[in-house]
This record gives sequence, structure tokens and C-alpha cells, in this order.
Amino acid sequence: MGADERGLVLEIRGKEAIVLTPQGEFRRVRVPQPFPSIGEEIMLPPASSWTWARMKFAATAVALVFLAWGLSRIFSPGILARQQPAFYVAIDINPSLELVLNTQEKVMEANSLNTDGKVLLEGLNLRGQDVQDALRTLAKVALEKGYLRPGEEGFLLVSVVPGKETEEGIEAGDRLAGRLAKVAEEVLRAERVEPVVKAGTFKVELRKQAARLGLSPGKYALFLKALEAGLPVTVEALKERGALKALRQAGADPQKLWDSIVPDVRDKGEQHFNPVSPKEGSHVLERENRENKEGLPKKNLPPLPEGRLEEKPSRESPGVEKEGQDIGTAQKRGETGKAPIVFPKREETPGKKGDAFSPQDIKVNPEHPSKGVRIPERMEENKEGNRGIKEQSKE
Repeated sequence: MGADERGLVLEIRGKEAIVLTPQGEFRRVRVPQPFPSIGEEIMLPPASSWTWARMKFAATAVALVFLAWGLSRIFSPGILARQQPAFYVAIDINPSLELVLNTQEKVMEANSLNTDGKVLLEGLNLRGQDVQDALRTLAKVALEKGYLRPGEEGFLLVSVVPGKETEEGIEAGDRLAGRLAKVAEEVLRAERVEPVVKAGTFKVELRKQAARLGLSPGKYALFLKALEAGLPVTVEALKERGALKALRQAGADPQKLWDSIVPDVRDKGEQHFNPVSPKEGSHVLERENRENKEGLPKKNLPPLPEGRLEEKPSRESPGVEKEGQDIGTAQKRGETGKAPIVFPKREETPGKKGDAFSPQDIKVNPEHPSKGVRIPERMEENKEGNRGIKEQSKE
């Protein structure tokens, strides 16, 4: 723009004038006294002074835009979604849903686990909320939609799965489960609902097994306990009617069943739940007629022929040696001239001290598996050629 460029005065604002250039641009320029009249054509100042002011304004505006963009990235829910999950919290009322939390216990995701869960989450935005606030919201919405009713019993399960199975992660999961159980009880009592709240910490592997059936870890653990007890409970019943109704209709006490689970699964991670397929869950009453190919518990097995070892599945528990390795070790320790040591078939009684730990057993051996295994009594051939049993002599 040349120094002789002109502009038409449209407005006077203090010591500045708004002018229209021949190119159709509106500009704000400083004007000396006496001020020009509206409609008067004046000479515009050199371009350099106006351009410099314009550039400073533009630079400031760009800086503010970038600052706002950066802050929005820091505090937006999108950043929560890219963080590593610290906890998975499943809530069963029926509805059933799962909240994914970050290390600050803020909700990153909220996912339904059944149809009622979708209905409960409809219209809710829990992302970025503290998990305790999210639980309060869910309990109140469940009351509004009729899943919980004042004056009636409200059965609520809270299943916490740490993202990392370290000792610190499990302890943090226990603390979180306790806080959430307390919050749930307070909310239900405030709404005149009789609270029956159960909470526990579970392993990542159990959550994966439960996801294959579309259940929460808590419901899945109850389902496995029900299978062990021989109760006619199906996956579909747990999904559609909820844990409280499904288990009571099967003749079980849900509270006692849960209380029998939590000490097992909290045995420092030494839990061994057998995976169960959806088909098995739907036809649990027919499981007695099947071979043990898919991980169901063995019941009323015929005794093995004398001198044979009981066949174990290929999957083994940590810290437990194979039977063949135990025999070899025992043979090396045996005295010269004695017959080879052979393990007899023993009737297994869950919980009985001295029983060998088997990963096929749904119920967890209360003893640590690597410390609770004993070598059975030795078999030795007597003078008449028959086999007898006598205790291993202590040296």
C-alpha cells in the first residue's frame, strides 16, 4: 500500500477513524486534529505502522487459540480414553455394567454387560466422573427406572479387577471395593432400600473368562460356585433375572455363596476357576453325562486300575510338579532293592488336608498349592507277592 492511498471516513471513535479503502477494506486509523467529517476523504498513514499493529494482534490471537487447544486436550475425556486402565469395576444390580477407571479413579469408559445395562446407561455421560459419584448416579437412576424399589431388598455386587496384578494393585483394589460398597449402602439406605451389598477383588484372568459368557467377574464366580454345588443355574438366568433371583430359584443363598467365594479368590491370587463355555452354562443339568473335556468338575469317577497313576490335564498349577517327576524323585530317595514306588488312586475330598492340588477343582484348596502337596504313602510288595501299603519310614 502506498503512502498516497486514500480512504473514506465512515465513523469517528475518539482519536481514530473507521475508513473505507478503494479496495473495499475497512480500516481503523489514527487521525490528527481537527478531526475530519463523516464522508470526507482523507490520506491514509503509511502501511508499515498499521501492518505492524495488525501483526501483533494476529500473533496474540494465534497464541490464545493454541493455549485453549492445549488445555482442552489436557482436560478432555479423549485423554482419559488413551490412558492405561487402572481398574475395571463391574456393578451388578441387574442391570449389569462395567466402569473402566484410570489411576485417579475417574471413569474412562462405561460399558453395558446386558440389555438392562444398556437401558440404565442410556442418556448418561459418566466419563471423567469420580467412580464414587458415578456409582451414586447409577444407583439413583436404577431407582428411577424401577430396578431398585423402596421398601424392598436391593442386592448389589461390586467386582473390582486391578489392571496390574501386583501386590500393590490387589491391595488398592481391596480398598476401592470397600469404599464402593460403603457408598452403595449409604445411597440405598437413603432411598429406603434394604441394602445387600457385596464387594470383592478378582483377577484379570477371571474377568476374561467371565467376558466370554457376557458376565461380570462377580456373577461368573457365583456361577462357578453354583456349578460346584450342583445347582441348576444357567448363564441365561443370571443375565435375565440377576444373581439374587436366579440363585434363590435354584435353591441357593446368594449371600452365603458369595461369602464362600471371597476368601478363595483373595488367597493371594492362588485361585483356579475352570473356564466354562456358554453352551455348558446353558445346559448345566446335562454336564454329568459328559466327558471332562471342557474343564467341568469330576464327580463320582470310577477307581483306576491298581498301580496306575491318575491322569491329570495338561494344564498345571504353578508350583506343583508333575506326578512323574515326584515318582522319580521318590525313587532316587528309596532304598536299594525295594520295589519302585507307585502312587495309588486316592479318593479326593475337597478341603481335606493332604489332598493333591488339582487345577480341575473349582473350589480352591485353602492351603498354598506349592506347600500343601504331600507324597502319598509308599506301595511295597510283601512276601506273599501281594501289594500292601505302609508308611514311608522317617530317616
